[in-house]
Amino acid sequence: MLITILDEADPLFAQVMTTVVRRRGHTAKQVLSVDEVRDAFPAEPASIVLGVGVVDNAVIDGIRRLRADEPNAIILLAAEEVTPSATIAALEAGANNILRKPLMPSELITWLEHSAPAQQESKEGAIRVADLEIDLGEIRATKAGNILTLTRMEFRLLYCLAEHFGRVAPTDRLMSFSSDGEEMAASSLKTHISHLRQKLRKAGGSPLRISARQMLGYVLDAEDEAGAA
Repeated sequence: MLITILDEADPLFAQVMTTVVRRRGHTAKQVLSVDEVRDAFPAEPASIVLGVGVVDNAVIDGIRRLRADEPNAIILLAAEEVTPSATIAALEAGANNILRKPLMPSELITWLEHSAPAQQESKEGAIRVADLEIDLGEIRATKAGNILTLTRMEFRLLYCLAEHFGRVAPTDRLMSFSSDGEEMAASSLKTHISHLRQKLRKAGGSPLRISARQMLGYVLDAEDEAGAA
């Protein structure tokens, strides 16, 4: 399960939850603001944990923005103080549930595991396209049974491309996810894509191609269906 954890008021809570979630076998990432949630993973997060002190108008607005950006995610609100009217407002804004702090990490994780079973894959954080399998949790990619030797940036690019298989993976999405928030030039992205093409061809198996879409991004597709790069 891909879980994004955010608590601007209590970063320690987010840090502890991130550690415990990973130990439970899920893929978790701590972010510092609502605006960073979308770029935490290449795919939509299965769950978003939003930790807050008081549920006020700013929190309600944040939930509303999260729901607009991630319509399919489970949004769990962990709050220290919440009134009945605030609970109703949070649920109407898009929260799936509200738990009261302090709470045991196992309580939160168990709720998530039982609330989003349909969004879990056969392997947590794994994507399979033809004979290409990319495991985000294990940070491993194989093709035709062969392990691909990839740099960290190449691995993240390939995961993002595979998640958008047959569709355009937008350039800004590829750049923000693969560089993990660091500055990346378009020329650098093009170089990394070129290296990925070479490594996919060398691995053999089902032919795949990464095609450029001018001014849009790149598409990972079956070679006989892809356009010119």
